[in-house]
Amino acid sequence: MPIVLTQYEKVFNKCKNILENSKDKNMKNKERRLIAAFDQLCKLQEPTQEFYSLVHEITLYDFLLKHNINPVAGNDMYGGPDFSSEIGYIECVSATMGENGTPERKLIDWRLTQDSNRYLSALSRLTSVIQSKRKKYADYIDKRVIDKSTPLIIAVSSAMFTKEFCGDMIFELAMKILYGIGSQTILFDRAKHSFISQKGVGTHVYDDIGIKSKGKELKLNYFANEDFNIISAVLVTKNVINEDLENRHVAIFANPNAINKLDTNKIDNISCLIFEEKFDDGKMEKTNYKWLNVESKVTDFFDESDI
Repeated sequence: MPIVLTQYEKVFNKCKNILENSKDKNMKNKERRLIAAFDQLCKLQEPTQEFYSLVHEITLYDFLLKHNINPVAGNDMYGGPDFSSEIGYIECVSATMGENGTPERKLIDWRLTQDSNRYLSALSRLTSVIQSKRKKYADYIDKRVIDKSTPLIIAVSSAMFTKEFCGDMIFELAMKILYGIGSQTILFDRAKHSFISQKGVGTHVYDDIGIKSKGKELKLNYFANEDFNIISAVLVTKNVINEDLENRHVAIFANPNAINKLDTNKIDNISCLIFEEKFDDGKMEKTNYKWLNVESKVTDFFDESDI
């Protein structure tokens, strides 16, 4: 299906304006890449990885500036994270649909034809890009490109998928991928012929398995994996590419097992899911996952025992 070029042109002009008004030399240097990516999109008449990736980098840069996180762009000519900032290094990535004809892409296309659970189409691609960036950070550490005592953040855009289904479900997927928290479940009382909604009833299930393609499983709950201890947090955006990036489109998922934990005091009005431990007289009384700055939250405060 041909894309609507007028919509992409508006996105292009918005990003070009951000670059032109930026005081960051390395951001200004992205303009040639942006022009080339837009020309390629127009020629191919279909979304491209390069265009979506650049839009993600540029709009996230603008968003973080407005939230006093003060991102500084890395030089594209050299290896290293896309940004350094008040909260740590930030490496950006845009999840695409994958290559045509592969078993994974066939499963994605099939999912998108279904009447329900269409959001699961994004699961394998989100896991793929998160794993890819974890490996990239590990490489930066091995080559001493970055300061290993600084928090490391992966920033994922789901824009190519959220044009296909409700973007709210992207945060549900992030919880499943990173913490092994299953999606919200509505319980039905057969005796009363009604849905159970009273407080205290578990509405989440622990779910650390996903499907990449037929017969191939994905092991989730990444933050429980020692390999992910280098990652301090994953930031996820759920806006469609032609929507302005607003607070409700962004959530940060903090890694409770990170070597260098995210300083949540430096996050200004951005929703952040953290793991909280409560102590009474030196003894741990309760553990919970808790949302801070709840404009884009996807679920209420709940006990770990409900997961």
